[in-house]
Amino acid sequence: MAFKPGQSGNPGGRPRGSGKLAQLIRDRTEDGTVLFERLLALATGEHHDVRARLRAIEILLDRGFGRTALGVELNAADEREPPTIIIRCEDLGDKPGAQ
Repeated sequence: MAFKPGQSGNPGGRPRGSGKLAQLIRDRTEDGTVLFERLLALATGEHHDVRARLRAIEILLDRGFGRTALGVELNAADEREPPTIIIRCEDLGDKPGAQ
């Protein structure tokens, strides 16, 4: 069956009960507690991988507080030099929830 341009190939969405992988992950990681603890250890632990640490922090912040209009860019071209961190913030202006 051919679909017309702009027509969804699955208009009803994903069928119920197809989240078996998510349930398997929850079952094997104590509802995600194990994954959270590993991310927290990576974010706060002493190690040399700055990119991994910043990514772990970003994941924790996104999941804990929701994504913001804030952008963080890490430039670590030379591993012998400290990385450059650039933080961009979108003007939230009169958007709902802006403070």
